[in-house]
Amino acid sequence: MIMLVVPVLRPLHIPGSTPISPGTHPHVLEKNRVPRPGICPAVALPICIRRSHIRVMQREDEADLSQGDLADIADAILERAGEDFDALAGELDMLDPAVRRQLLVSDFLNAFQVYYYFYRKVPGELEQERLLLQPASALCHGVLLAEMDLFVVIFRVEEGRPVISVGDGESILANFREKDAYEKALRFIDESG
Repeated sequence: MIMLVVPVLRPLHIPGSTPISPGTHPHVLEKNRVPRPGICPAVALPICIRRSHIRVMQREDEADLSQGDLADIADAILERAGEDFDALAGELDMLDPAVRRQLLVSDFLNAFQVYYYFYRKVPGELEQERLLLQPASALCHGVLLAEMDLFVVIFRVEEGRPVISVGDGESILANFREKDAYEKALRFIDESG
């Protein structure tokens, strides 16, 4: 029989947040929720089994790769793909989904490569330039694709999925998640203007 011994841990306190303790009201928990932009490394909890410490991943589907490992993977696929966008998309398709999610919001790809991976098409010249100049890690917050009249079009990655958002500079007015999301965003602006 295996005996599982879990040590009593103090409540976790994140600087700048209200301490969480058992019986905390749900609105306090929501206030302290750590945002997960795109993909973040899984958080591990220490568990003691027969006096040996092991790390148990909270999300089993998340890879816990070091930046060095991610860099090696990115170098290998970029070397194989060269300047061929379709080959790069194919290489990304072959990766383990958890590794791919981590790589798609890392500093090892640029935002254009991620845009092409999701949509399999090249946007306009100005949009492509904007995406090429931003690392994929910027997609957690969003990268400006276009400015039209009073509207902005932003490309971002949310929970491993692409989102094209239309905003007015202060708030998001609409989100589009389909394969033709950019075209729908432009239609939305035409109909709203």
